[in-house]
Amino acid sequence: MITLDEFKNIDQEVKHAIDEVLNHIKLTSQNYILLLANGEYMSSLNETRLNPYAIDSAEDGYIDRTRREFFSGFMNEAYSFPNGSSINSDSNAIQLELMIYCHIWESKPFLKTLYRLATLTLGRSYPWDVEVPRSGKEDFIRNVIIDTFKNKGLQIGKVMTNGFHSSLRNAFAHSDYYFGYSRKEIKLTNYTGKKWELSSIMFADWRKRFAYSALLSHYLLNNLYERRINVIKEFNRDEFPIIHPIGSNRFKVRYIKYFPETDHFNFLRFR
Repeated sequence: MITLDEFKNIDQEVKHAIDEVLNHIKLTSQNYILLLANGEYMSSLNETRLNPYAIDSAEDGYIDRTRREFFSGFMNEAYSFPNGSSINSDSNAIQLELMIYCHIWESKPFLKTLYRLATLTLGRSYPWDVEVPRSGKEDFIRNVIIDTFKNKGLQIGKVMTNGFHSSLRNAFAHSDYYFGYSRKEIKLTNYTGKKWELSSIMFADWRKRFAYSALLSHYLLNNLYERRINVIKEFNRDEFPIIHPIGSNRFKVRYIKYFPETDHFNFLRFR
């Protein structure tokens, strides 16, 4: 089971971690606005001879929309705490959580966003073209993203560690698990005896890992959206300079403008 107090504590921890990393980037990186403007390398534009370094790309949002709609509906129903204090470990609900967990940690748009955050905390250029590996996601998530956050002393690294574990993701993705009802645990049949692997996880511990993962996925995208629609209020202006690539090794300072009526950014031809 997971108690209401445990869930509330995780909820606040995740919210704080996301605010912390976004505020860090806002204060230390000139590319904060590109995060809000959804800067993306779109190779399809090469065919039209347009600059492939585009802003306000909606493709990732469309890719992830159906998954997020299902996930939000599930969380509103399963984690409403109808009894006020705790949620029991219902096996059907846990089966859905396993699927959602895999979807979260396999979501390319979600992982791309985390990678961009990690890169910008290092003070590097905005990563327009992010390739999420088809295999070897363990290294990408843990060694590239989580370790970067931890080395910068940012709490989002701990939040990700509390949620992500490759033993869980791999077992669920390949049906290498079963429920041990007598001990209320999930047994992982992909366990090979390595130190870092999990052989099992108790239902109560699982629900905490799920909560960290689900709330991170939810609040990260929501926080970015809230900052986007309030960007004029936050900076007291609607035009912003960005470093825009115009070739493999060439860059230009360009201005983009946010239009709140239609919620979109666009390049300014002249300023």
